Amino acid sequence: MRRPWTHSRLDARICLALAVLCFACGLYAALHTPWLCVFGFYGAACLAWCAARLYTEHRSRLVRHERARRAAVVDSVPPFSAPVPCCAFWRHTEGAVHGPDCTRPSAPRHVPDGLPLDAREAAAFEAITAHFDDRSAA
Repeated sequence: MRRPWTHSRLDARICLALAVLCFACGLYAALHTPWLCVFGFYGAACLAWCAARLYTEHRSRLVRHERARRAAVVDSVPPFSAPVPCCAFWRHTEGAVHGPDCTRPSAPRHVPDGLPLDAREAAAFEAITAHFDDRSAA
């Protein structure tokens, strides 16, 4: 699967490449003039820290995007409304009995109770709920 691209991820990769370059320069300087290696290693440490911060920003942007996408899915589901009387029997029995002149659809309406699950999430849910009614201690 291809990972999503953000500017933070690109900047983090650039910082990481520069950190490797600074580390290599520090190693080279350590062989010839040991006191100059401090600058290379310090630069590599700073750039590695910046890369870690940018990767964190990349992940938080992806999480914000996913939360906004899921909120849009939830908002697109129409709100639940009270059922409309469909026949005379329904009005007089408070919904317990339906008569022959009933106009309700053949299948009952289904209101989604949340977000749709993908295959991996559905498999995990089935594994969790497979033994829900068992009376075991575990």
